[in-house]
Amino acid sequence: MYPLYSGILRYGRDNEVALRAAHLSHAAGTRHLWLLLGSGPWYQDDARGCWVVLDSWVLSGDLIARVQSYTDSPFRTEHIFGERFLSRDEVLAKAGALDWAIERRDELISLHEQTKTFLLTDAETP
Repeated sequence: MYPLYSGILRYGRDNEVALRAAHLSHAAGTRHLWLLLGSGPWYQDDARGCWVVLDSWVLSGDLIARVQSYTDSPFRTEHIFGERFLSRDEVLAKAGALDWAIERRDELISLHEQTKTFLLTDAETP
């Protein structure tokens, strides 16, 4: 069992992203923030919305982020409403996609007290 938060994050002047945030404590005691970030379609031949999976944790005072496959995450296909999970390779191949995901993570941490407390309590703030 783990907390799972869903919502819409507004950013920039007129932008918003659907998200799910899962707070998981792993066996070694490391706390991970798993984010599922929804965006519009990425491909002309596929009109479905696309979803990025981002895993974040604190290591030696640094806030680490890694795009992951949904199969390695707590998220399942029912979390994305019939849309499309993006692979790690697809996200890393798109210019600016990783930075976009990290910026959304940082905004969530600053705006969502439960996430900030979960991830950064007892950790050095990067």
